[in-house]
Amino acid sequence: MIRAFLFLMLLAQLAPGCCSVSKQPGQPLEDPVLSQGLRQNLERLYPHSFQVSHRCILEAAGRQFVLEGYLRVNEPESFRLLAKGDMGGTVFELQQVKGEKPEVVKNPVSLRPSWLLEGAARDISVLYFRSPQPQSRLVRYQTGDIGLAQEVKPGLWEEFHFQPETGRLLAYMLIQGGEPFYRADFGYFEALSPGGREVPRTITIVDHRMHYRLTVRVLEIGEITGNP
Repeated sequence: MIRAFLFLMLLAQLAPGCCSVSKQPGQPLEDPVLSQGLRQNLERLYPHSFQVSHRCILEAAGRQFVLEGYLRVNEPESFRLLAKGDMGGTVFELQQVKGEKPEVVKNPVSLRPSWLLEGAARDISVLYFRSPQPQSRLVRYQTGDIGLAQEVKPGLWEEFHFQPETGRLLAYMLIQGGEPFYRADFGYFEALSPGGREVPRTITIVDHRMHYRLTVRVLEIGEITGNP
């Protein structure tokens, strides 16, 4: 099975970016209170320090690979991720310290480090750490969703979509040339313990440049108290 995973990663490659125009997505809205409320919803979604287990299905080139992910977050943007195959063997291990770039700790099947750092590490950032910058704009999309959008570099937009009625996070997107090339959809919010925070139990990520689809099922999540 690990050989199958290696085969999938060999097929994945980052396609070159295309030329694009810098165009503000959505219809701008002026509502500072709503904008601040959406930011706070993201900040409060997860505890400061926590650990979480996942079951993931990676799809690429018409094949599937099952991964078990074990993540420990000591503080925002500081994490350690262990990924195992469905037979229990370690596939890779990553870590990141706040203020530094992620690094590969273990790579027993000799995957190309760039696949792990540009793929898996970015997915973790999107799932648990990514947040709008102060300069992001409040917008309404044609779908009726509201969102916060920011241009991270010329022609490249980062969008956070929220449900208008509840303010829950619906999706995260990276858009270039008017089309999303990376999208994460968040669904089935549920508290995993009595009186606990409601978190998205199912997240689906589609990356059109690295040619994969990742379905993440959150199994358990718990706050870390005391010294992590």
